[in-house]
Formats: sequence, C-alpha cells, structure tokens
Amino acid sequence: MSVPLRIALVVDPLSVRLLGGEHAAGLARALSARGHEVGLFGAAFPAPPDAGTDTSEVTEPQCELGMTSGERRRRNRERETGRKHLLDFRPQAIIAYDAMSPTACQAAQASRRLRAPLVLVEHGAGNRAARTLLRGLSRVGSTLWGPYVRRSATCVVALDPWSMTQARREGFPMDQVRVVPHGVDTQRFRPGLASHLAARHRIQGRIVLAVGGLEPGSRHELVVDAFARTVGQRSDWSLVIAGEGPHRARLRAAADRAGIGARVHWVGELCEDEAPGVYSSATLAVLASADPRAALLARLLSCGVPIVAEAGGRAEFLVGDQCGVTVSRGAWASGLSLAASAPESRRRWSLEARRVAESTLAWDQVAQSFESAIGRGEERLAS
Repeated sequence: MSVPLRIALVVDPLSVRLLGGEHAAGLARALSARGHEVGLFGAAFPAPPDAGTDTSEVTEPQCELGMTSGERRRRNRERETGRKHLLDFRPQAIIAYDAMSPTACQAAQASRRLRAPLVLVEHGAGNRAARTLLRGLSRVGSTLWGPYVRRSATCVVALDPWSMTQARREGFPMDQVRVVPHGVDTQRFRPGLASHLAARHRIQGRIVLAVGGLEPGSRHELVVDAFARTVGQRSDWSLVIAGEGPHRARLRAAADRAGIGARVHWVGELCEDEAPGVYSSATLAVLASADPRAALLARLLSCGVPIVAEAGGRAEFLVGDQCGVTVSRGAWASGLSLAASAPESRRRWSLEARRVAESTLAWDQVAQSFESAIGRGEERLAS
C-alpha cells in the first residue's frame, strides 16, 4: 500500500488487562514507520515510543449487572464519548481487537458511518481464567451485536490457527479470515545478547528456559521432573524458571525432592529490559503451557532459541520440526533428551527460528499483511 492512511486501532480495555497490549502497540509503531497516521482508541496504555501515534482513552467497560439507572446513564455517555473520539479522528481504515467485544461493536458503527474498511483481530490466548472469562463475554457479544459486527467486517486476522477456529465459532466465513502471526522487534530480540540477570543469579552452563505463570494448568511440574530425569543429571545444565504464581512453593519442593534444587533458578517475572538477554542466553526454551502467549513465542524465535513445545498447542504451527521439538502431552523428558543430545540439530533449529522471525514475524512484515487486508477491504467496499 503506497498511499498513507489514517488508521484507528481500537482495543478492548478488558482484553488489554488480561492478555496485554503488545500486538496493538507493535502494530501501531510499524504502521507509523510505514508512513500512516495511527490513532489508538479504547484502552489506556501508552503510545509506543517514537511511533507518532495519537492516543484517546475510553473508560474501561464494567459489568452492567447491579448498576443503578444513574450508573447506566453514565456508562452510556462514556460509550458515546468513545464513539465521538473515534469519529473525530475520521479514520480511513479501522483495526479492532476481539471481534465480539463492545469496543469492536463501536468500531463497526464507526466503520459503517465513515465507509472505512474494518479489520478485526482475534488472539484468543491467555491463562485459563482469562480464556474462560473472555469466552463467556464473547458468547454474550455474539448474541447481542455479533450479526452487526459480522456484516460490517471486511477481514478477520487470526494470530494463529486456534484463533482462526475461534473466528469460525463466532460465525465469520472462512474466506474472510487469514492467519498473520504475532509480530516481534527483530532488532531488540536477537541472538547473541548477554544476560545481566543470569550473571546476577550465578546461572552457569547451558540453560533450559521455562517462561510462564506458575499456575494451575501449566506444565511446570512436568518440566521440573523431566529436567531432573534428563539433563538435570549433568552439572553443565541449569533450569531457569521465569514466572510467578501460586504453584511456586510447590515447584520448589518438587525440585528439592528430585535433588536438583541447586540448579533450578527462579528469576520471577521478567521486566522488558531483562527479557531480550534472558531469551538470547537460553540453549533451549520449554513452553510449559499449551497456550503460550503469541508475543512470547515470537520473541523466542527471534532470539534464535530452539523450542520444546507440546504437540497440538498454539506453538506447533510455527515450531513444528523446523525450529525445535514437539512432544505429546507429558513427554517432556523425551523432548528434552532429544534436544539436549543433538547440538547440530539445535544449531539448525536456531538458524531456522531466526529466519522465520525475520521473514514472517518482523513487525514490518506484519504491517504489510495488515495493509493488504485493508486494501482488500477497500476493494470490497467499492464493489
């Protein structure tokens, strides 16, 4: 797309709270770098640095159950304010997240009024509690305003095949849905970076990295057991667990019982400055959740980290047997053993992971895919 556009990104505040706003922020930055004027609407998170974006905050949706009539009137005024802010920006294209959210409905109304292409984004990831809540809200939205949003949308972008399945459940025709993986800053997340966090925790040797919340439903206990039965028996490997959650004490106890407590390092939630170095320093990454965040997977691949992931999970469509190992549920020990004993394979996986990141996941590539989706929407509206 050679003609710069005014593009509005409309993000549901509840989704940002539960899933994070990395995709909208990264896409805004990439579209701005390609010459478009970008406005962020719907959620109060800061504009990406140097993106040149306009931000407009809309008050976070609340549950209407139990509201007084005065509270409902105030809520309606806030919604109308959000629509006005979006209309005042007069976007020539609208990208809205979470197709059945209230903010997507507002985006559909603006799209109809302005005759602007509407591209919806589905990224149904997150922990079990977040997925359950968002799935319930999606069912409500599908009943109340789903038909209107489906008629208004010109394209649906799914971040992975699972999100495509979600779009199918929501009633979108499959010829309208395309998969565009989550983007990544390939300059910030790259191979060869040093980790100050590893030095601070005195982590030595090769690193098996497990990232994610230590919560019910994660596979961390299986990973600890698999590490203890395989490379944990050697002194030149360490297991680094980056995450927090209610199961941390239980996992520590399991590591101690297995006799590997001294080589399991608990570094907590990684801050943005720490993440690139920690990922780049890992020899292997184990995705201890069947539903890892798409941003995490993209960042690991961009750092050239071979991945051990669960077959049938969200990561498989990018990892496969080209960027690491996929294992059946519970077979983490065989996956770790295979990956640890194959240095040439790890080197090949690392190079392929970086190639995939540069050719497919770089934000500029993702922005071009969204430009293409907008262009097809313009053609559809003109026909």
